[in-house]
Amino acid sequence: MKKTFIASLWLLSLTIAFFAGKKQHNAPPAETIIMTHTDTVRVICPEVTAIYVRGETVERLPVAGDTAVTDSAEVIIPLSQTVYAAGSYKAYVSGYRPKLDSLVFTERHYETTRLVPKKTSRWSIGLQAGYGITPRGFQPFIGIGVSFRIYQF
Repeated sequence: MKKTFIASLWLLSLTIAFFAGKKQHNAPPAETIIMTHTDTVRVICPEVTAIYVRGETVERLPVAGDTAVTDSAEVIIPLSQTVYAAGSYKAYVSGYRPKLDSLVFTERHYETTRLVPKKTSRWSIGLQAGYGITPRGFQPFIGIGVSFRIYQF
């Protein structure tokens, strides 16, 4: 009778330890991160989308082949602004000696989902084996025990 009671108590304690220590297999919560990313765009032949006339200027141009000597005639040169666009950018270029006025990029947004690890408790109940104090003094034992995790990883 005593052995049956001890065996059933032992089986009950193992069952409780199993269900108390069983981890939940639920999906951990997810965290969404939105990142803004701007790429460098390389376009060999950009497409002209618009040309705006901004006025005119009068210049004396150099003689063909010799940049040190200028011609005596003044030339009227129209000043315009050209808009180039391709993909995710627009470039504004103006003047008869071209210069870049502005360069506008559209931004791309990426959404990344990252799983956040679930925090676990430092305390646990489980099956333990070792050497400890028993009713008969210091002896090896196997039983249910409470443990505390010192380092949390």
